[in-house]
Amino acid sequence: MSKFYNYIKLLEGGAWGHLNNLWDNTHFTFGDIKNIINKSLAGKLEYVHLKTDGQQISFSWINNQIRFARNKGHLKNSGADSLTMAETISKFSGRGGLSAGFENAAKDLNTAIQNLTDKQKEKIFKNGKKFMSCEIMYTDSENIVSYGVNEIRFHGTKEYNDDGIPIDENKEDGRALAGMIKQIKQHKQSTFNIKSLEKVELPEIPNFDAQSKKFIKEINAIKSRFRLKDNNTISEYIAEYFKELMKKENIPYSDGLLKRWADNNKKYKISDIKRDYSDSDFNKIKQIDSNISQYYKDCIWPLEKISLDLGATVLENITTFMVLHPDKAKESIKNKMQDAIQKIRASENPNLMKKLNKELQRIESVGGISRLFPEEGITFIYKDAQGNDNFMKFTGLFAPLNALINLTWQLE
Repeated sequence: MSKFYNYIKLLEGGAWGHLNNLWDNTHFTFGDIKNIINKSLAGKLEYVHLKTDGQQISFSWINNQIRFARNKGHLKNSGADSLTMAETISKFSGRGGLSAGFENAAKDLNTAIQNLTDKQKEKIFKNGKKFMSCEIMYTDSENIVSYGVNEIRFHGTKEYNDDGIPIDENKEDGRALAGMIKQIKQHKQSTFNIKSLEKVELPEIPNFDAQSKKFIKEINAIKSRFRLKDNNTISEYIAEYFKELMKKENIPYSDGLLKRWADNNKKYKISDIKRDYSDSDFNKIKQIDSNISQYYKDCIWPLEKISLDLGATVLENITTFMVLHPDKAKESIKNKMQDAIQKIRASENPNLMKKLNKELQRIESVGGISRLFPEEGITFIYKDAQGNDNFMKFTGLFAPLNALINLTWQLE
């Protein structure tokens, strides 16, 4: 394992941060994508763990007490304004099983950690400079995946500066803290078992050559549309898509408009567009601009489809699980999907129906519900062409399934 896996410098802000899908890494070259395809199919991805579908919370040990963080403000100044255990319990009160999950998790974590030595606490938490992210899996407050057990799983720590900006990350801290707690026999608490994330050894898929050729052919088809090469990036592909759109709509090219659409750079404002373009061109631009998110989705979809299909292919060969009963977990997800479909169709809401059909199409485009994995997916680290480590995920069908099931929130 390289030093990068133990100590990865972060370049982004925010609280815990977004975990990227393949298509989110717009700096990736098509060569990177091909490399990921072959590494995935050959079982050679690095630092692979199961991804959890629980309730996330971050915590630290500050001035001899456990403290919790739910937003960036809680992370500033070594967690000075982070939540005490009582404040955390109060914050989530009145929410049924969710409240019980957070309350019991807070109490169990406090009991387990307070029994560690001061040296161990300092190593993991640095008195509030570092926060550990964990996932709470509680049978009475499930999301999409039914684990069948009550567990707290540690992700790892991030260290923050006084402004609450992450400056470093240590993924091995999760395993280290779980080991410390188990060593003093505090891993089995009143409600939860406390563990690190589940490591996964990926096998090489049985039909590697055929699958590799299939996915590489699909990538080459995307490249050929704009005569791109392996050293071109996803960002350059997106730019070519919007250049083509301008040409198709007979809209005179401008760098400002391209950056606005391809890079979401809004420095080129609507007032600037109105100044620089004729009325007829401005009206066309304004119409596209109002639907730009859909254009962007259409642009990214060929890459997203490959990623979902690749993820499903990799996940199909995994036999390590955190769920207690994988077949029951699959059946539970299917039932939640069918329940959501029935509720949305019964609502006769045209907007929700449109979204529902879109998610069903995404599911069918990568082989349908038969390719369902009983967990959310996997996380892994990939070193790109520039030598940077990228923490990523494969979730297969989970992404469209999650989006479909969560559409029912809009009915409440």
